[in-house]
Amino acid sequence: MGIDFQHISYLSFKARNGLSNLKSIAAEKVRLESQVNELTEKLKQEQILTALSEVPIDRLRDVPEIRVPIEALRRAGISTLADLYSRSVQNIAAINGVSQSTAYELRQVVTKMADAVSATIQARIDFNSDRPETLQIMNNLESIKTLNEFDRDTSGRAAELSQVFAENIPLLTPMSGRVKWFFTSSSNKAKAIEASTKIEEAITSISTGAVLERASNVVKELGKPSPGLALVKAKYEQNASDYLAIFDSLTQSSSDVGSEYEQFNQELIEKIKSREFDANLLNATLRKYQIFGIQFALVQKRVIIGDEMGLGKTMQALGVLTQVHKEGGSRYLIVCPASVIINWEREIQNRTRMTSIRIHGSEQEAALKSWLEQGGVALTTFDTLKNFGLDQQTLGSLELDLFVVDEAHFAKNLNTGRSRELYKWTLGRPRVVFLTGTPMENRVSEFMGLASVINGDLANTLDHAVLAAGPEPFKKAVAPIYLRRNVKQVLGELPDVVETEEHCTWDGVDQTSYLGFVQRGSFMGMRRAAFIPEVGKQTSKMERLLELIDDAHANNQKVIVFSFFTSVIQNISRQLGDLALEPITGSVSPKRRQEIVDQFTNSVEPRVLVGQIQAAGTGLNIQSASVVILCEPQIKPTLETQAIARAHRMGQVRTVNVHRLIIPDSVDTQMINMLHQKTVEFDAYARDSHLAELSGELRDEEIKIETRKVAAQIVEAERKRLGLDTSGALELDDHSETF
Repeated sequence: MGIDFQHISYLSFKARNGLSNLKSIAAEKVRLESQVNELTEKLKQEQILTALSEVPIDRLRDVPEIRVPIEALRRAGISTLADLYSRSVQNIAAINGVSQSTAYELRQVVTKMADAVSATIQARIDFNSDRPETLQIMNNLESIKTLNEFDRDTSGRAAELSQVFAENIPLLTPMSGRVKWFFTSSSNKAKAIEASTKIEEAITSISTGAVLERASNVVKELGKPSPGLALVKAKYEQNASDYLAIFDSLTQSSSDVGSEYEQFNQELIEKIKSREFDANLLNATLRKYQIFGIQFALVQKRVIIGDEMGLGKTMQALGVLTQVHKEGGSRYLIVCPASVIINWEREIQNRTRMTSIRIHGSEQEAALKSWLEQGGVALTTFDTLKNFGLDQQTLGSLELDLFVVDEAHFAKNLNTGRSRELYKWTLGRPRVVFLTGTPMENRVSEFMGLASVINGDLANTLDHAVLAAGPEPFKKAVAPIYLRRNVKQVLGELPDVVETEEHCTWDGVDQTSYLGFVQRGSFMGMRRAAFIPEVGKQTSKMERLLELIDDAHANNQKVIVFSFFTSVIQNISRQLGDLALEPITGSVSPKRRQEIVDQFTNSVEPRVLVGQIQAAGTGLNIQSASVVILCEPQIKPTLETQAIARAHRMGQVRTVNVHRLIIPDSVDTQMINMLHQKTVEFDAYARDSHLAELSGELRDEEIKIETRKVAAQIVEAERKRLGLDTSGALELDDHSETF
């Protein structure tokens, strides 16, 4: 057989070049990851030294096991534990008055102290730092993200090619020239021919060509010089969620299973941790707690994931979806409020290799028919689901591999048509995942309603009194179906929220209008009056709002402004002009809301997003903002909590500054006083996966009644403060500006 030595040379060159690139990528990933750990450890050691420098050397007197020569240490310039920790045993023993054995004991004790301090320090990336080590970590994480994406996108093909090339390239040596080929033994010739065939098959494969081209581009990208400080920080801020997840996995900055899972027994924890889950199915870097949540849902099958807002419940649901699909599933249904359906579409498109079909709007009948025939991922809303019109027999025979309900607390009342429809869809389904950030805000029965849908047998064993006895009994009782983590438990790197009450005045306000609202009992009028100016004047709240925005923009910070009222939002937007984007109100479609948020996020210049708190305060991720301004107190504490969580969520790298515009001695302070206890109760129970009250069910109509009662009490208190007649009628149904 004739040998085309020129072609063999070409194959050898392609294989060697490809192997070189693949090896470079693998080696570079190891180097970058190792460097991140080294730099992080260096920064952590500096934190330890800083902490020890605040502890005087006298503290060693509290260690009874050794006799500490304090004065001798002081004479040697050792005044803090940091001074001692920085010295070796030999250096300490060289101090006059300190023996070798004492030096050894001192070193042991101070090392123990340093280890104790180390255990309390969370590895963090200080976004505001300009230190070379911090910037190098940020830059490395960008490169590691690129390499991780290469691994994920090539789906293991890169490793296979490396092995094929590494094993067969050496066998091509006899084919490097005619002379060498002539003097090669028959067996080695056979091996060389077989090797050339394997290499040619690998190189000519379409999938191989794509991998090798991608590898070449990655190597070129990694070979570029490091970008400047501003670009490093800009990239980091834009992709902080992914970078922090990578950092978390590299530095072991949080344990796989911490105190937030103490409600589970060890057997269940091991079962959850050992459940197979292929994270490469998602185009995202997941946090450990998110992986645990996915595995929890896969193991327990019918669950409620009640993580606090901002912790990525959507991503956990998509993790379950992609794994079920990998294991043979074919039909899935996601039900959510209309306001977030666009968000689900985008996440499915950007984070998975699957496509979705929207069953909502004018084309819903055709979309439903297509989904029933072909399967796939369907997205619909609570109200549209009721219009599917499937009889019980069709519904029962429909194979549904995963049923996801977002904002599941909307279905807490099993007596409503919405909840009954959801219940029908859950019957007999192998996997059901309910997502909710605030599932148990008011009554035990709200959780009981959800629990009875997820697992009726378990719900029947739950005791209302036990559930209301406190966070620990509750969590243990519902552990088989319920998982909740809060931000403080699992996002130790998240920057602080700094809340400030901005005390404004009545200056510039049309106080006659305010008094008229109070006298008529127009609760809504009272609340928005602080932004109604006298002719030719500017209200104090507006002036302070504009000052805060000026300060924020001077510091290159983006701002979100929330108000309950469209008139206030329109007024603010007019004042801001081109600084503000199109306001988000209840009349803006979910698709347009997301487009506005994207425009806000992608803006290089600091902008202002003005939104109605009911519309922009839920379902949107706006972590590009680090300043939040609340124009007035809200009657429901969770509205403010949700609004702040739009910015203070996974991926936020800046401290979030929250400013509440308040006029003392007004409806603002009456509301704050009246609602303070409500907020305290919410923090005490909802944040710890507990229920705020003992029993009973709070229906929507009862919520309205309770809201009216609170409003009436606030109006009456303000009338008394102003010395006005308290017997007048109330205009408490003045909700014309809510949506």
